[in-house]
Amino acid sequence: MEKIYPQIDTVNNISLKEFKQNYLGKKPLLIKGKVKDWMALTKWDDIFFNDLIKDNYVKIKSGNIQDEEFKYIKFKEYLKHFNTMDRKQEIPEIKETLYLHDIPIFSCFAKLREDVAPFPLEFFPSWYRYNWWQNIIFYYGGKHSVTPLHIDSLCTHNIFFQIKGKKRFIFILKNEEKYCYVRNYKYYKVDPENPDYETYPKFKNVNPMECIIEPGDMLYFPPVCLHQVRSLESSISINMDWHNKKSVVQAIPRFFGKMARSDIYYNCICMLGLLFNVSPKFLHRFYRPYLGISDAFISEQAFKELILKEP
Repeated sequence: MEKIYPQIDTVNNISLKEFKQNYLGKKPLLIKGKVKDWMALTKWDDIFFNDLIKDNYVKIKSGNIQDEEFKYIKFKEYLKHFNTMDRKQEIPEIKETLYLHDIPIFSCFAKLREDVAPFPLEFFPSWYRYNWWQNIIFYYGGKHSVTPLHIDSLCTHNIFFQIKGKKRFIFILKNEEKYCYVRNYKYYKVDPENPDYETYPKFKNVNPMECIIEPGDMLYFPPVCLHQVRSLESSISINMDWHNKKSVVQAIPRFFGKMARSDIYYNCICMLGLLFNVSPKFLHRFYRPYLGISDAFISEQAFKELILKEP
């Protein structure tokens, strides 16, 4: 039976001072309706993106997200896939699922930036406010899309915005990470929705929390806060993960563990900006590859050329 956990703190409004004092770097917070006036909430849907992307191919993750397996399919076929998933009453096997995520949407489609105004930049350090839209990542998936228990790879803060549909987040704070049976640097073996206590007995020491995020909501969670995410409906979301001076320094000990070399590199770029005041205008060119799949959308001709290049 699916486990139900206590809810994270939820508010309708909060001052920046209270947010920094009580939540920043400490625990998750759900702010209901924070971006309820965004035009994206009424504009962004299957029809809108079908007209925008047209016959292009999209690069999606297939099966278990932990395996980092990608493939290209036409966007129309992707919509058909997750509409099929939506009709399923039972949760499908992970190998059946496809998920379009980690997309730098506003770099791909600049016009969409006006659909998320006003953007709450006051919650982010000034270093991230320069061309803030470059730091936004896009998620678009059907019901049952799931990202297994993980941490954000740079050990950053995260602010997440829901635009369409509902998602369930399960959170485990950093101090309980040792009970969650690490799989590799950022993924964990335990499924907190249906924990196997015989195989993973230490997980009994964990105190997970959860929330349901709905259109117009803004969600914050701190660095190294383990989280598992499931789409309860067809879902569109965006997020920005970010460091402040404290979190980027606290990430350093993980450089000497299993952190990927590429993630160490990106953390060092953040350090140059946050600790040594190197301009984001100069540094962003080096940080850009972290911000999603640059070849997320390609034409049919480009897809054919790609296939010809494959061995």
